[in-house]
Amino acid sequence: NPDTNYPAIADSAVLMAELFRNHGFDTAAITEHYYFKGERNIRQGFREWDNGDGDVQGIKTANKMATAPSITDRSMAQLDILSQGESPFLVFIHYSDPHSEYIRHPKPWRFGKTLQDRYDGEIAFCDHHFGRLLQHMEQLGLRENTVMVILSDHGEAFGEHRFHFHGHTLFEEEIRVPLILSGPGIVPGNTATAVSLVDVLPTLAHLFNLNH
Repeated sequence: NPDTNYPAIADSAVLMAELFRNHGFDTAAITEHYYFKGERNIRQGFREWDNGDGDVQGIKTANKMATAPSITDRSMAQLDILSQGESPFLVFIHYSDPHSEYIRHPKPWRFGKTLQDRYDGEIAFCDHHFGRLLQHMEQLGLRENTVMVILSDHGEAFGEHRFHFHGHTLFEEEIRVPLILSGPGIVPGNTATAVSLVDVLPTLAHLFNLNH
């Protein structure tokens, strides 16, 4: 049940957007999924949250939509506005694909008929549209002075331990996720140190010298 897996956040919780907005940052979010409806109270601290059709979707509808083109288009439009402002900004952009039910996209994003083939096609499709976003950031002159954090909330299982999809186990295939930081003040390299997504907020607070 998505409502019990993801209960509403307490008003007393201090979320990332609240911390940044309290330090003078403009804040916006671009999403399109059932999980981001306002009643979940996840929008604390955001001046604007554009959830597209997500506010009228059910969970089954949300997981059958290819939203990457819309997410990229709306994110580029938002960056056009924010880049003209005088305030620094924090933008949360959420691509809900790749995600089951693994939509079959046209060539060149079609690799076969198996579940993993379709998942790979979803990754390639999303990567294409994310690439459009990066190109737009280059055109706006944002790549040199913008910190980017790229992460995922979960992995995906394909029968490695008799399970498929996610949310069932704590095996590596479900809990190991990418975490990429890029931007000024970040030295390129890899780390073998174990980290967690809970480390993202304190890391950014330290990088921007924000007091909690």
